[in-house]
Amino acid sequence: MSQRVRRLYEFGDFRLDLAERALLRQGEAVALTPKVFDLLTLLVENRGRLMEKDELLKTLWPNSFIEEANLNVNVSALRRALGERPNAPQYIETVAKRGYRFVATVKEVVATEQPVEISSTSVIEKFPPAAIVENPETLQPPVIDRPLEVGVRASKKTFPLHPQSWLLIGVATLIMGSAIYLIWRTTSGDEASEVARIRTIAVLPFKSSNASDSDNALGLGMADALINRLSNIQQLSVRPTSTIQKYVDLNFDSLTAGREIGVDGLLEGLIQREDNRIRITVKLMRVQDGKVLWWDKYDDYFTNLFALQDSISEKMAERLSLKLTGEEQKLLTKRHTENTQAYELYVQGQFYATKLTEDGAHKAVQYFKEAIAKDPAYVLPHAGLAGVYLTLASFNSSAEWRKKAEEEAKHTVSMDDQVADAYGALGLVSMHANWDWEDAEKSFRRAIEINPNHAMTRLYHSTLLTALGRHEEAIKEMEIARQLDPVSIVINRDLAWTYYCARRYDLSIEQCRKVIEMEPRDVFSHRQLGKTYMMQAKYDDAIRELKRSIELYYGRDGVSAELCQVYALAGNREQAEKMVAELTNSTTAAPLSSYRKALLYISLGDLNVAFDWFEKAIADKEPAMVYFKAEPQLDALHSDHRYLALLRRLKFS
Repeated sequence: MSQRVRRLYEFGDFRLDLAERALLRQGEAVALTPKVFDLLTLLVENRGRLMEKDELLKTLWPNSFIEEANLNVNVSALRRALGERPNAPQYIETVAKRGYRFVATVKEVVATEQPVEISSTSVIEKFPPAAIVENPETLQPPVIDRPLEVGVRASKKTFPLHPQSWLLIGVATLIMGSAIYLIWRTTSGDEASEVARIRTIAVLPFKSSNASDSDNALGLGMADALINRLSNIQQLSVRPTSTIQKYVDLNFDSLTAGREIGVDGLLEGLIQREDNRIRITVKLMRVQDGKVLWWDKYDDYFTNLFALQDSISEKMAERLSLKLTGEEQKLLTKRHTENTQAYELYVQGQFYATKLTEDGAHKAVQYFKEAIAKDPAYVLPHAGLAGVYLTLASFNSSAEWRKKAEEEAKHTVSMDDQVADAYGALGLVSMHANWDWEDAEKSFRRAIEINPNHAMTRLYHSTLLTALGRHEEAIKEMEIARQLDPVSIVINRDLAWTYYCARRYDLSIEQCRKVIEMEPRDVFSHRQLGKTYMMQAKYDDAIRELKRSIELYYGRDGVSAELCQVYALAGNREQAEKMVAELTNSTTAAPLSSYRKALLYISLGDLNVAFDWFEKAIADKEPAMVYFKAEPQLDALHSDHRYLALLRRLKFS
């Protein structure tokens, strides 16, 4: 029997095995996408020769129109896998405006293997009938990679067949091979069609073999990284991190989560870490019936985590049959750091930032700063700091936190003008701290231009449009936010508030009821429902909803103020004045804001005192004053010269 010859290429610490389609670094597999592997093979086989860009494009993507940016992205991915930098080529030399040359010394190794005798049952063992029926997606066309010695084996002897048998065997083999190939082609086509119908997707927090906060943070960080990459693809609607973060600490059923979120497909993963090694297993499921459409496993050093994220993102896009533009391909594998320690600290910061608590925000600040210390050029922790500084400002209306948020957001933009979150933070600072409406809108629009599928940016922009009195535009933008994240309580709740400010009270009530159906204990929806009933003069309904809100809400004073307003408007002045005395003299940890006190005195008909409180609210830059122009409760004041003077001080035209 003849021997099989395998050609291997060795360079540096690497061995390239073409037969196994594997790149090994000191015996360990290196994660490469199929296209990057083909690129490496092409360069190695043509080592020393300049490969023109046109030649590479035509060879790697035959019969396709592919932009040069795709080639650049794959070359960058290959360089990262090989551990080299563009300005210090060890393996790949760039010839400006022309192409690339593989410059490392390559040793060609010829390995021989003894063939394995295959019995008459071998093909059936490789392609069992059950596999064809039960799991067609695993089938591939039969590939015989060892020479067969045709015959019938008995014991250790091989007996040659009668010459007439050759024809029968040939015909049988042809029929069998054709049948298997046809089944494969048919099932592959059906599967491709099924996968192509996946257009809304959620990436769940990756689970870990451990249950520590650091592993939960890494699981959320992996999901967040993939969400951010996939969100840049216009053909795909990806649910934001804010939607999936609630599943971090839960023992959840994946399909139940997918149906709650309302998506076609679900990507989930399992992370296993041991010392400096990491294994990631991922699978794409169809939510409708739980069918696994694709799965893969990745093993590598933890320091190569970013290459694994690149591979998963690219294979997801490839599996979903998405035709990417050069810019989308570039963003799909864009990295903000090569320092895995800085990345781990960043995902820990993100983990605590998403808790939206004051304590969580302080912990997030610490982790983000540590990440920046590890890699000062890492842009995402700077954007994260801007966001958590705004969170801290919301807890105590501190001008200091708002100033820090503005500084970090501007610094982030100066580092990288393609970070949507930084522009979102700038917009919020311009809106709430500076009352610079034009600059706020410019920032939000820039954030949307960078990432049109970012639901929270749409929400922020909508609140700005509401503040400016552009209600129809605000509703349209909030509707887009809801389409991007249909199960978000925050977005659905704020849509009800948007309808309220637009004086579309029936729609506001209907939307509040939808949110309460989603989350019966949502205090803010009961509160909004009470306010809307108050504007319709349905005082009994308003009192019922506001009392329910007080039962649910630990910080009662704001809701109690609205209940006091209802009593005053309903004619129960004695009860209203009693509550005013209690609220204005409150010594609780969350005293009534000047803005709320002003609304109280308006309901009691004491406009002089009300405007005094509005003056103090402006002096303190209370966040609620942003919506002074939009608040329906102030409609009766629009002709009052004091109201108009306050509008001018708030920089409203």
